[in-house]
Amino acid sequence: MADYRSYGAQSGHYFDRAHERAATRAIETPAAWRGGDPDSIGDWRFGLAPAHVAELDRALAHAAATGKDTGQLSAEDFPLPTLSPEIRRWRDTIADGRGFQVVSGFPVDRWSLAESERAFWCVGLHLGQPGAQN
Repeated sequence: MADYRSYGAQSGHYFDRAHERAATRAIETPAAWRGGDPDSIGDWRFGLAPAHVAELDRALAHAAATGKDTGQLSAEDFPLPTLSPEIRRWRDTIADGRGFQVVSGFPVDRWSLAESERAFWCVGLHLGQPGAQN
């Protein structure tokens, strides 16, 4: 199973890490943006190309062939050879850049709910460690 962090485990990790005092001056990082800024902070939108969608379809078939439940899958069970470099870029952007990335073009209109769940879970595994959200 993927190394999953419950909400409690995530909270504990947050509160156990070292914290500094409150900021006394403006924070100057790419992640310090305001609501009107996204259009001026670079390419935050990524539209999946038909080749990416075809790769996601192949990865869904591969993952289904493993016989594993969605929560038991690993990133290796969902191979994305050409999309992986983009996902690494998204991860870097989220972790060290503006803090978010919008991706469009997932074919959820033709995927079943279970396929959509599996695809988003597995793309998430390529991004990092899954965890509960409140």
